Amino acid sequence: MKKLTVAFIAASFFALAQEPLVLPADSLEQQLQTAKGTSRVKVLNLLFKAYINQDPVKATGYTKEALTLAMEFEDANGMAASYNNLGVAYKNQGALDKALENYLTAESIYRKTGNRDGAAATHNNIGTIYSLKKDFEKSKQFFEESLKAFSELKDSSRLIITLNNLGNVYSDLGKYQEALDFFNQSTEISEALKLEPTDALLNTGNVLIRQNKAKEALEFLAKAAEKSTGENDQLTLMNVKSSTANALLLLGDLKGSERNLLEALNICRTLQAFYFEPQIFKTLAETYARENRMADAYKMMLEYEQAREKVFSEESGRRIAQMEMVIDIQEKEKQIEALKQEELLKTIELQRTQLAVIVAVISILVIALGINAFLHRKNKKVKV
Repeated sequence: MKKLTVAFIAASFFALAQEPLVLPADSLEQQLQTAKGTSRVKVLNLLFKAYINQDPVKATGYTKEALTLAMEFEDANGMAASYNNLGVAYKNQGALDKALENYLTAESIYRKTGNRDGAAATHNNIGTIYSLKKDFEKSKQFFEESLKAFSELKDSSRLIITLNNLGNVYSDLGKYQEALDFFNQSTEISEALKLEPTDALLNTGNVLIRQNKAKEALEFLAKAAEKSTGENDQLTLMNVKSSTANALLLLGDLKGSERNLLEALNICRTLQAFYFEPQIFKTLAETYARENRMADAYKMMLEYEQAREKVFSEESGRRIAQMEMVIDIQEKEKQIEALKQEELLKTIELQRTQLAVIVAVISILVIALGINAFLHRKNKKVKV
């Protein structure tokens, strides 16, 4: 069998903009016991964020309950947050079309309610889907819209996420210095807020791998592994192990690469984060091929093709194209509705003007008739 070449040297790790988590899961669980109405909706959606990188099944259950309650209480922002969370869950599972569908639903609700913060966060998530689909120009457009909104809103925590995502787009485009500049900005803001710059460390490591600076990359990845382990952020840890395997592969440490990939694959399946499977299978195939384990390499390539088909199938692309058309139609309908409202306001204003004129004319006539009646009575008295 012909030896394989490294095609998946590093994968970008895109962060998702959700509502910032303030309290740990146990505190939120306590709040949930007494929370009612829209407050319960908010706690349930925060619990999704607390558990999504550790227990996705539990997390999804919370946000589905939140969506049901939000609909019952007509809580628009709660519904939008739930749809965003469902998008995150579908994205991790590799169902990119379903993820985008939920993000677009959330964006539509935020747009109708005028929630600029929520819309900006959703644009970040939509941009992530386009990045994963390799439509980098469209993803940049959404990320830049988010960056502008979060800068104006002074939302530093979400600004960190957007800077990381923009850096990954530039990295995918081969513009490594620009990518590193975004990651450095993200790190500076994180440190100023006393937050761990885990995503920036991981993403910087991936850029260094792409530049064949494997030893330098391992330094950043080791720090990211320490941070993600301490925070019990299993999703990030999975990506760190996958990237570490890529760096070790470049250095010729095949056993180390295989060990990290198998650990990453185990986390991937535990979290049901199936989007990341193709990357892991492909790097495993490369590792086995370089170990001259050709049967295992072939098996991993078959696994890769099957996993990739689930995520990047033509049907998925068609569904996304259909959803884009729906959004364009909705936007046009919104413009038409705005024009109708404008025309309606003009009509109402014209009717008000006409009514004012009529009232004025009637008032003048009433006054004239009153004066005429008064003069008539006065003339009659004089004759007597």
